[in-house]
Amino acid sequence: MKKNGLKKVIRESFDFPEPVRKTEFLRAQGIPAEDEHRRQFIPLPLRITAAAAACALAIGVWNIGCQPAVGRHDADKNDIITSEEAGINDITTSGADGVIATTAERPGITDTTQTTAITELTSSASAAITTVRDTSQIPASAATTAMNDIYYQTSASAAVSRPAVRTTVTSAYAGNVTTSANQGPQNVTTTTTIIISDIDKEVAEYERSIAMKKFLASAAAAASLVNIVPTGVQAAYVPPEFDQYYLEFVFPALESGEISPDVNNDGVFDRYDICDFWAYFLGRDTMITPEEKEVVRSRGDVEGDGAVRMNDFVVLEQYYLYKNGIIPEDFNMYSYPDNNGDITMDSYRFTEDLKNTAIEKDLIYQFTADLIEKENISLDFNENGKADEYDLLEYQMYIYSKFSDPFNDDAAKALVPLTDSTWENCDALHSKCFFDSRSEETLFKYYIYNYGFDAATVNYIKFYDHMEELLSAVPDKDAANEMRKGMVLIDLPAAYAATGREIALEADMAEQDEDRQYKLDRMHDENYEADLAAACEEFEQKMLAGQTAPPDVNMDGTITIADYEAVMDYSSDLQAKRNAYNSANLTVSVWEHIDTELDLNGDGVSGDMLDLQIVEYIVTKYTQTTDVDINALLQAYNDAHSGTVSTDVSEAVTAIKQIRYLESITGSSVKRSGDADNNDEIKMNDVVLVMQSIADPGKYQLSEWGEFNADMNNTGDGITVMDALEIQKTLLEIEE
Repeated sequence: MKKNGLKKVIRESFDFPEPVRKTEFLRAQGIPAEDEHRRQFIPLPLRITAAAAACALAIGVWNIGCQPAVGRHDADKNDIITSEEAGINDITTSGADGVIATTAERPGITDTTQTTAITELTSSASAAITTVRDTSQIPASAATTAMNDIYYQTSASAAVSRPAVRTTVTSAYAGNVTTSANQGPQNVTTTTTIIISDIDKEVAEYERSIAMKKFLASAAAAASLVNIVPTGVQAAYVPPEFDQYYLEFVFPALESGEISPDVNNDGVFDRYDICDFWAYFLGRDTMITPEEKEVVRSRGDVEGDGAVRMNDFVVLEQYYLYKNGIIPEDFNMYSYPDNNGDITMDSYRFTEDLKNTAIEKDLIYQFTADLIEKENISLDFNENGKADEYDLLEYQMYIYSKFSDPFNDDAAKALVPLTDSTWENCDALHSKCFFDSRSEETLFKYYIYNYGFDAATVNYIKFYDHMEELLSAVPDKDAANEMRKGMVLIDLPAAYAATGREIALEADMAEQDEDRQYKLDRMHDENYEADLAAACEEFEQKMLAGQTAPPDVNMDGTITIADYEAVMDYSSDLQAKRNAYNSANLTVSVWEHIDTELDLNGDGVSGDMLDLQIVEYIVTKYTQTTDVDINALLQAYNDAHSGTVSTDVSEAVTAIKQIRYLESITGSSVKRSGDADNNDEIKMNDVVLVMQSIADPGKYQLSEWGEFNADMNNTGDGITVMDALEIQKTLLEIEE
């Protein structure tokens, strides 16, 4: 190879390190992908080496900050500014649907003004209710001896806040709301306005950073993780169980009142017991007063072993979730103001701790599954008539664009080519489980448990074409081009597939595929070059002798450059850790044919580098020469082994094809005998049979050898009347 040619090979190899990226690269250059043709033969080892280097470079230039990615929830809802005066008997705040909050008198509490940014809440009622209670307010029926006079918050009851200094008033109404508080001789008007606080921004940026790192890690993992293959088993969902010891001993003691769960001793077992316990153990002094710490220390021995340990907190947190399930407001950081009534990062950190425990116990998944089924929510987000993997992909597009700009839907929508109806359908589900920062994973899990799992669900290669279809439908072509440049669209399918593979493995609906790297590593053997030369020579001799078939890799019945391209695609798939189910370009049947049936050198390993380069040698040699009809050899071999004709006929076909092949090589023709009826005699019968086969081919046919023998005139042009005349001349010569 010339020096300049080698440079071109290397340059082109680095341009196209992965078939999965080829389409995007060409489009970025303004070249229609369908117009690109692979015509130059680049040795497979060089392609593989170049691909590996290019992948490493690509990973190295990823930039976490190039696209914002994740936000907490849809914050385009109402924030509420509430002014309350304590020390007056009862304050009643009314809303459109009646009383939504009652604040009792708390002696010794000074006036407090709170600004509370409200997230979108999930509730079947039109408003979430927050009630401030002290021990004097608990109904007698609730203050039973067995429960140590503790009022329990359950998923069916109103959310219960802590004392007035931390009162949180919440509303699920959209838009601005005006409420009034009746305080006897005075009326105080409270107006709801939309506010994005600094803590909102700080949390959004933190979650965006975390989610982007996860996003990039998942995208990278798509090219490096071991592949999966479906098990063919539709597993039933089985929720994880709580610790058996807790279920048998600790939870019953808490339930009966033998051990009090009210660790902060405010008369109510609610989310604030968990929050105070958390603050106590982690030393979050802004979230718990010294007096409250002493109370928790004296009441925190939940396990009853005589000591207050971190495990007591773990038990109580799990018991709270076990008893109440998922209450969306429990995961709203605005439910947890600090000692000064402010919402801080500690407020957020506590909700994350509670959320992680809920995720560990699969409670958020169960909440979402129940929500979908009870409210009959359709997963056909794109409204094409069926719920499928494309809906899952589009939901993930919605999630990551939403996280990119959590406070501006218009800006988020500009990142992805979703229709308005698709966006609204995704948003309708997400708004009901806003606290689930992994909602795309939750939805995928629900999908495979209810719709089944197959390889197509995580074959992210095809999703690039789907996204291109979506982009083509965007009316504003400039906007579509901006979307194409975004990281969300470039790497989202790979990230989606990596996440899906993990979930399918956990659900036992898939299993890890074998690692085929050893097939590529064959080229690193010390004697590889000599072994390759010998293997190519041996295969070629057998092929020309009709002992083995030419390598019809793609099984289309012909030998063309497409067979060479197929082994290139297969080697690229192996390099990228892909298999038959997520191949960049090959069908499952062709991929498996190469993987299990292409042992051309007979060493017991199909599709290793020796086999692939034998294909490379044969195809590149015999498709670029007219001296040998390699497709005639393929047809002869297939006919001989098809089982549709007799052995004699098969042997005749094979022999004739071989003779014609030798004629093509030597440039001279083997002399034909004229024995049209193939009875080893030349008679007038042969002339008559030739004329009959021409005049009435439906009734009279020549055998394979008969046709070969009769083709005496201008050999190779088929049977004509001139062949009959030539046979007749031969007869006259014999008689003379």
